[in-house]
Amino acid sequence: MLCALLGAGLSTAALADDALDKMVTVDIPAQPLGGALSQLAAQSGTPIVAPPGMPADGSTAGVHGSMPLRDALGGL
Repeated sequence: MLCALLGAGLSTAALADDALDKMVTVDIPAQPLGGALSQLAAQSGTPIVAPPGMPADGSTAGVHGSMPLRDALGGL
């Protein structure tokens, strides 16, 4: 499907922007970053892949409420 979308003239950057603008409702408690990212992916229904070298053992204060996925990621 991605190939069909790319063939239609959509870029991967545009697809990523659309996904980040998606409204999500999340309830992710304070925890290590790796677990928080996994919960965000599950709760938002959006695959999230951390870039290589990102420390998964960092911690987050958590994020709660309804917001664009972009803001939920930023809140972590």
